[in-house]
Amino acid sequence: MPLRPDALRSPQPAERNEKNTKRKQTVKLGLSLAGLVTHRIVMPIRPENRWLYPIDWPQLSVTVRFERAGARCEHCARPHMRRVAHLGDGRWWDADAKCWRSTRGRRIMLKGFALAAVRTTYVVLACAHLDHDPGNSASANLAALCQRCHMIHDAAEHRWQRWWNVFRRRAIRDLYEDPRITRERLAKR
Repeated sequence: MPLRPDALRSPQPAERNEKNTKRKQTVKLGLSLAGLVTHRIVMPIRPENRWLYPIDWPQLSVTVRFERAGARCEHCARPHMRRVAHLGDGRWWDADAKCWRSTRGRRIMLKGFALAAVRTTYVVLACAHLDHDPGNSASANLAALCQRCHMIHDAAEHRWQRWWNVFRRRAIRDLYEDPRITRERLAKR
């Protein structure tokens, strides 16, 4: 970068303060942006489960969500990163096609609904394992699903996990709880 003639003279006190302030603002801005870029969360997977996924999981996920599915949910066809109007029961408004769609993404005719029932949601696609096994990353086992479809698909797995957590806590409590406390707890029932 060439030097300008006015850059060679020493700045006056007022100019020094302005330059220092600008420099500090630039440094703060640069550091804050760097923090955002370097600490970006790539995938919301628990740290204890990350070893189950293949090393190229981010690339597989992008391939499934954007190349294969075309940035739409493979079950209901909701578009990725868009705000979608819906009725809460799975029926939603497709703004691109200007029609209502069913829970499976098919065009439907909708008559007689209350405008107050319409809600909006922000759709984000995730790559889901259809057999709930993170080690099985075969293309046929992966699907691009929106939050709603992913929760419906994983509902049985979530119920089982909730039961297992309660069972495990009770088993640990039974192993390590003082028998006197156990007797008191059972007597209160």
